[in-house]
Amino acid sequence: MAVPAQPAVFPFAPELFAGKIALVTGGGTGLGRAIAECLARAGADLLLAARQVERLELAAKEIHAATGRRVETAFVNIRDRAAVEALEARGRELFPRVDVLVNNAGGQFAQPARDFKPKGWNAVVDTNLTGTWNMVQVFGTPMLEGEGGVITNIIAVVGRERKHGWLGGNRHLPASLVESVDPRARAWELPGMDAPKPSLHALAEREGVILELERARMAIPQAIARADARSAAASDAAAQLRAELDAVEKQRRTREAEAQDIAVKRDKLHGQSAVVKTNKEYATLLHEIDAHAKRIAEIEDEILTAMESAERLGEEARRVETNARHVAQEVEKETDELRARLAEVERQLAGAIDDRLKILGVLGVSTQKLYERAVKARGSGIARIERATCSGCHRSVPPEVINRVTAGEVHICVSCQRIFVLAEARS
Repeated sequence: MAVPAQPAVFPFAPELFAGKIALVTGGGTGLGRAIAECLARAGADLLLAARQVERLELAAKEIHAATGRRVETAFVNIRDRAAVEALEARGRELFPRVDVLVNNAGGQFAQPARDFKPKGWNAVVDTNLTGTWNMVQVFGTPMLEGEGGVITNIIAVVGRERKHGWLGGNRHLPASLVESVDPRARAWELPGMDAPKPSLHALAEREGVILELERARMAIPQAIARADARSAAASDAAAQLRAELDAVEKQRRTREAEAQDIAVKRDKLHGQSAVVKTNKEYATLLHEIDAHAKRIAEIEDEILTAMESAERLGEEARRVETNARHVAQEVEKETDELRARLAEVERQLAGAIDDRLKILGVLGVSTQKLYERAVKARGSGIARIERATCSGCHRSVPPEVINRVTAGEVHICVSCQRIFVLAEARS
């Protein structure tokens, strides 16, 4: 299953849940999967729990790839109190605490009340009522005893129509509610959902995600370059130390060769001492022999110093080379992930641009021309009216213009030429 497309405008700060741990039951698919990814995008680390571990592991892998957050998985059957307690113990092994509990796991049968069998009724109650109670009591008790935290219970909105009576199921959830939580909802739209019509607000959302993805597309190569530079710096440091070591070794070999040459000259002078004829010649010869001996001793000291330096540099070079290999491995893994993320961003960007073209096609030629003119001049074509001010150029917006935009008219800012939408529509 591919990583799902991101919401057009992510409504929370990226670090809103930084340092927090969130447990989401039923987090491998559907609404739970979407909630888990939103929490991760807001900075939380995750523990996903459900009965189908394979789906959990796939979701965990995808969410980690999309957000970079830590995502762990664990089996649980929320109907089974012992299994819930085992999940709590497993959570303690993985994380110091649980800050956010999302009770998403559940199920129901969309059918009239008269068609329910006792077994089906018990299954729903055991899961949605008893199972939720098990989770709340086991994980809520430590929160009440001082650890703190929040618990969110996901419920189904039922009874929207009388077709199935008071047990109509959640098939009649409004499309706006479903899509506000899960941007992939259109992929599994159910009967009874009214498909939202393309509008300027949809165009604004697409523009927002396009701008966000374009920034990511520019930032990721820069991150790759920084990672490569880090690896290159570590490699250069190792190469420099190795060069210094080679220089010291070369100096040592040069001094050893010099000492051998002087030793040969000294031995030759010793041989000449047996045939000298005068005391003066003998004294001169002894002086030269002594000078050679002193020079040999000096060179031997230099050789010893070079050997000590070589030993120290060798240890340092091995340490730095090991670090360089470690950095190279880290950078390779990091850049592979970044390149995969870049490919995903480019895929999402292409999809968002295609969506924008489709929306523009529905909005009409005149709106499309206005939008394209603003994009060409300003880089973006939509401006929100926030507190009677244009979000694009920060100029005041007259009340009559706000009224026209509220009434559904297409109106542009006289200053920046962007098309107006109301900021309230973002929520």
